[in-house]
Amino acid sequence: MKILIAEDDPVSRALMVDILGSAQAGYDPLPVEDGAKAWETLEAHPDIKLAILDLAMPGMNGVDWLTRVRKDPRFSALPVIICTGNTDRTTVAAVAARGISNFLVKPFTRGTVLEKVALVCRPSPTSIPVLRDLPAARQRYGIDQDAHRELLGHYVRLADMWAADARRATDHARLSALAVRASALKQMLASLGAAAVAARLQDAEAALAPYRTKTASTEIEAGLRKTQHLGDTLQPDIDRLREMLDTIG
Repeated sequence: MKILIAEDDPVSRALMVDILGSAQAGYDPLPVEDGAKAWETLEAHPDIKLAILDLAMPGMNGVDWLTRVRKDPRFSALPVIICTGNTDRTTVAAVAARGISNFLVKPFTRGTVLEKVALVCRPSPTSIPVLRDLPAARQRYGIDQDAHRELLGHYVRLADMWAADARRATDHARLSALAVRASALKQMLASLGAAAVAARLQDAEAALAPYRTKTASTEIEAGLRKTQHLGDTLQPDIDRLREMLDTIG
């Protein structure tokens, strides 16, 4: 899997290449030193599956590059991990609003890099970002960044409970209740900008819709197996969202 690495610091860039290009990781890293070269490389290799992006690059910086990528329909769904030493939450939140999948804080470790990349590259129902349109969500509810983060944290916990209950579902009543809860959670998380988890819950709502009415026992058994799988597949997206909460506020 090709991973674009845009990092102007040669030491950090070499370390990232060493980590991702190792036999243990098995990725194909494509390193560049600035935003302009990152764009050229992306156009030359449209099969790139992930970009790891430094914010403070010369010329076209990380924010400008990400903005350009999101506006281009060819690359608008590209997963992006931000890698930066910048601890200014306003800056990180501004980047998160443009749609990032995760972030790394320098200095990073081998284990952290591999964990973040694996988390982003897990299967997802769509290629949409973990978070998107955050300013619009705050305007919709008339809240600031701190309140937004607290609200999302609350609904992350509810989504966690949904996934756990889905894995423990044992009868038709549970299936019906899970369908109703998936619908409500999906609507709230989508309105708050938690796009990936909302999309997963939308899939769950559709899969469980038949069980909101009386169902034959053989179909219930199949539904229980399906629901347990839904709980398992939702969990990685919840974990990604939880990791992103610190970028808000």
